[in-house]
Formats: sequence, structure tokens, C-alpha cells
Amino acid sequence: MTLGENLLPKFDGLKANGGNRFTFDDPTGHWTITAEVETRDLLGCRLSSLTVRRRTPRRDTRAWAESIVQRTHSLSEPLVLLEFDAQRDEALIRSERPTVRLGERGHFELRLREGSLAHLMRYTAPLDATAKRRPTTFDLTHDALAKLVDDLTTE
Repeated sequence: MTLGENLLPKFDGLKANGGNRFTFDDPTGHWTITAEVETRDLLGCRLSSLTVRRRTPRRDTRAWAESIVQRTHSLSEPLVLLEFDAQRDEALIRSERPTVRLGERGHFELRLREGSLAHLMRYTAPLDATAKRRPTTFDLTHDALAKLVDDLTTE
């Protein structure tokens, strides 16, 4: 079983509504997954964030970022590597194009740090260019969540 497939049965114990901080340790001992789950049901969940942390850092954060961009298709928007800071060993990945819906634009943002941490959030902002963005929730089916976890943690 993949890490994502191992993760799904652990969701059964979560409350259906209300904030749940869910942490799952990979049985192989390589990864810790943390999800801020707002709601869940039989088909999926609404998250405010998803974090994967590798217990031993990768050697190349840029290569990790590029591989994530190439293989991640479980989100509603394709991703693009926007920025890489070699000195800080950080990468910024965002939605290739924001989605415009109900007078707002929204995008995913994935930050990679030091070859061991990936933190995913979604942001929205009014179409007015001067308006500030704000964090928001995002919905994933259970299958999409499992695939996303696998995409972020595949070696």
C-alpha cells in the first residue's frame, strides 16, 4: 500500500464537522502528514492546510519541487514552480493560473523548505487588484487526497 492509501483509514475517527488537526506517521518512519481538516464525509474532506514532513531531509529541494510540479494532478489547478531560493533552500509553487469564481480568484500555494517540509494552502482574494489575499479551505475527495500525499512524498 502507498502512504496515501495507508492514510485514508485513519480519517474514520475524525469528527464530521469542526476543526480537526490530524497527524499521521508513515509506517516506514520516513514521513509525518498533518492535515487541518474542517469537515469530512464519506466522499472527501475540506482542508485548511496539508503538511508533509520528511524526517531526514532530501538533498535537492529544487529537484523535489520540479518533480512535484510534473506529477501532481489531483488538485483543481495545475502547478508551476514560481521561485527557488538556493541560499534559503526554499521553493514556492503556485497554481499556474488562479481560478476565478463568484467574484474572487483563488490559487494553491505550496512551500517547500530545506528538502524536508511541504506545506499546502489555498488563498482567495477579490478581483480588485489592491485587495489582500486570505487563506481559505479547499475540498478533496479521499482518493484525490491519497494521490496528493503520494505525489508529495514519492521518492
